[in-house]
Amino acid sequence: MWFGTLVAVSWWNDLGLNEAVATFIAFLAMSRSAKLAEFHSTCWVTFLEYKFWGVAKDNLSSTHPICCSHVSHAQAGSLYDGISYGKGPAFVKQLFNLLGEETFSHGIKLYFSKHAWSHAKLSDFIACLVAAFNSKGGDPQLGPNFDLTLWCNTWFNTSGINTLEPLVETSESGQLLSLKIVQSPAARGSSTLRL
Repeated sequence: MWFGTLVAVSWWNDLGLNEAVATFIAFLAMSRSAKLAEFHSTCWVTFLEYKFWGVAKDNLSSTHPICCSHVSHAQAGSLYDGISYGKGPAFVKQLFNLLGEETFSHGIKLYFSKHAWSHAKLSDFIACLVAAFNSKGGDPQLGPNFDLTLWCNTWFNTSGINTLEPLVETSESGQLLSLKIVQSPAARGSSTLRL
C-alpha cells in the first residue's frame, strides 16, 4: 500500500511500477508473517500463478511494457492486467534476488526518503536502487561492467517474452557432447534480448 501512497507516480505510464512492487512486497510479507504461517506453503505457488497470468498476457498481440507511455488517463485502464500484476512482480522478485534484501531495502528507503508525499518516475526509483547498489560497491558476481540502470530499463520498458531453446549435440552413440541454451527475441513485443 505505501509504495503507491507515500510516493505516487507522476503519470499513468509508471503505474506498472507501483503495482509490481506493491504486489511483490505483499507476497514477501505474507511469506514471512507468523500470523499467516498457514499460507507459507502456498504463498509462492499463488505468486507463480500471477506470473503465468503475466506471461500469457505478454504473449498476446496486445502486450505492453510494465511501464509504458499513455497519452491520456482514459487509456490507463488497459494497464490493470497480468503484465502489471503478474509479470511486473515477477521482475521485481528477480530484482530483489539479484540485489539482495539489504541493497533492495536500502534502495527503497532512499526512494521513500527522497520522494515521500510527492510524485516520482521510474527513473527516480531506478536511481535510488543504483545508489544503493553502488554504495555497496556493486556485486563481484555481476562483474564490473554490470549496468543496473540498463538492466532495469530493459525489463520495465520492453514487452514480450524471450524464448529459450536447448541446442543439444550428441555423438552417434547418443552420448551428450554439448548443451547450449539459445535465447531468441519475443515473437510479439520488443526484439530486445534480456539478460
